[in-house]
Amino acid sequence: MNDMRKQWLQKVVTICLAGVLLGGCAEKKVDYQLEKGQTNQEKNTDTGSLEKLKTAEKWNDTWTLKDAAGEKVDVSIDADVTVPDVESMSVVEAIQTPMDATFKEQILKAFFQESDIYYYDIPHRSKEELEQEITSQEKMIQIHEENLEKVTNEDTKEYVNDNLDEAKKMLEQCQKALLTASDTRTKAESYAACNEYLGFINEIPYYVYFSTDEIPEVHIQMGYPYDTISASDDAPETLKDKSHVNFYSDTDTSGAPITEKKTDTELENTCSISQKDAKAQAEQLLTKMGLGEKVCTSQSPILWDGYNDTDSADEESDLETVPYGYFFRFGTGVNNIAFSSFGMATDYILAGNGASAAGIPNELSDDIRVYVTDKGVISIDILNPITVTKVTNQVEILPLSTIQELMKNEVSEHPEKYDFKEYRYMTDMELIYFPVRDKENSSKLSYLPVWRLSSQHYINPVLINGIDGSVIYLDDLLS
Repeated sequence: MNDMRKQWLQKVVTICLAGVLLGGCAEKKVDYQLEKGQTNQEKNTDTGSLEKLKTAEKWNDTWTLKDAAGEKVDVSIDADVTVPDVESMSVVEAIQTPMDATFKEQILKAFFQESDIYYYDIPHRSKEELEQEITSQEKMIQIHEENLEKVTNEDTKEYVNDNLDEAKKMLEQCQKALLTASDTRTKAESYAACNEYLGFINEIPYYVYFSTDEIPEVHIQMGYPYDTISASDDAPETLKDKSHVNFYSDTDTSGAPITEKKTDTELENTCSISQKDAKAQAEQLLTKMGLGEKVCTSQSPILWDGYNDTDSADEESDLETVPYGYFFRFGTGVNNIAFSSFGMATDYILAGNGASAAGIPNELSDDIRVYVTDKGVISIDILNPITVTKVTNQVEILPLSTIQELMKNEVSEHPEKYDFKEYRYMTDMELIYFPVRDKENSSKLSYLPVWRLSSQHYINPVLINGIDGSVIYLDDLLS
């Protein structure tokens, strides 16, 4: 990751999604010989139908088993049975889109249409752009050095020091590039080597960055990378006189509403277009980029904070918050169910055992965030782009009673895989979409119907493939 990207990432919240290396097959037929003589010959009346499951009774059960230490543990299940609000489940096959020259060109030309596209990595910037960047970095260095004199907390001091080091590196790179810089920008002709670009829409600059790190990502923003928003054209008119302006959605990284700001009156969205029209703009752009057929997982207003510098920390801030524009989040899915909403996203971070759950890269789910105002799309983040290649609808799901017996057998026979000493109360039974990576081709994925029995917040899950009854272990996901 280059230095510019590291600095930009300090301003955003990143998500960490999980991956798994186990799988099943929609066409696989397995005859499970279960306790009490039950087999999987029992079928749902309608192939792939979820109607019976939607009216399934709560699963109440208690039994005693021996844990990994050989001690007896009473396991209690008091779980509602939850299924997606669809007629049937599907199997979705997909590939992780390579961040190659073809993909970059597709994204850039869809966004800028007929407008010229320029390289914008440091070696290709014009003299004027480098001089502006040098001025910006010198100011940042001054601010960081002043902050270092004020802070006493060691963690905060380390954070400020890191920012200071990054600014100094950036300054040094720009000063070196300035020695051989051209007076004009360089038009992009090939998209293989460069990852930073600049273009203009209605004379407004847009910066585009492609990350080829462990988590592939595309970032598009209105303005130059280090413009203050108040100095560009995307801020609300009422905040243009503020020295600092920041924008964000009023949902957290999982799409749930965050705590509302305290305001004297209920604030109305000042954007001149409706949320419906803004969403249509976002969807149209994603289709042009080859990222269509995505499911919207959340939508909310964009909140803008504007404030001026104060001379003292004790001085009351003149912070003003304005709702302006709309934020949309999209992900790969099927039948209007996004995998990031049903069984993906942060679920398995919450379910992780210990520190092994931290820092897992997003390998098996995508996340697209689009910010729209009446000026158009002002920012896009595309994390781990995924392309669907095949959808098999109305797959047959094993009967619920079969799944329940398989789960009881699993935890009784492999207690070392679960923590029933700490989490013996199972409260959630859900049919979700779970990701599977092809063992022979790691870029290929399948999303399968999987049953998950777990404690609250998805902790200590028991995972059973809803098609063939195979067991999926979370430890393999986290290893």
